[in-house]
Amino acid sequence: MQTFHDRLNAAILASGLTFAAVAHACHVDRSTLYRWRTSHMPDSNQIATLAACLNVTTAHLRDGAPVDPEQQRDRHIIFALTDGLPREDLAIIISMIARLRALHQLHDIE
Repeated sequence: MQTFHDRLNAAILASGLTFAAVAHACHVDRSTLYRWRTSHMPDSNQIATLAACLNVTTAHLRDGAPVDPEQQRDRHIIFALTDGLPREDLAIIISMIARLRALHQLHDIE
């Protein structure tokens, strides 16, 4: 059975990015990324950042959920479009996504 660390390493390999590039995109040292790849578990925000950078879902990294190629492409586009935006703008985008999720959950309940 694959572990988080196995899935993370496979996603990095599949992305074609270097470890240095992934660490930079996640705003951590390469030593931190190394620990995530081998023994330590990042927190949920860090997993979300890794997933966005590697073009996979957080569920895939955490649990091994299958990756939908179309959703994967869309995630990559969102990640690329938000690169370099001010933190305040990112906070607005995150808030919008949270509201969308809440709306979808409401519709699922009804």
